[in-house]
Amino acid sequence: MKKQTGAVVRALMCHVAVILSLMYLVLFFIDRVNTAMEFINNDVTKILLAVLAAVSAANAVITLGAQRRQALLARKKQAKKQAEKRGRAR
Repeated sequence: MKKQTGAVVRALMCHVAVILSLMYLVLFFIDRVNTAMEFINNDVTKILLAVLAAVSAANAVITLGAQRRQALLARKKQAKKQAEKRGRAR
């Protein structure tokens, strides 16, 4: 159950990051075309940017943690195989 919840949270965070990134890009381009709109200087846009930064940072931490866990498991498997080979050779 815990693995499923973690996977759902990771997937949700990835989707939120993509949605916020696309929203921010649209607001940026609209602001460039029509400067009177002032989307980039808006408080809501600043909050969206802060949320995007937080979600992206959390995604990075989760991804790095998962990669380190996989690398550690791979090293353990490799060490176990080498120990088994040494045991058979004797």
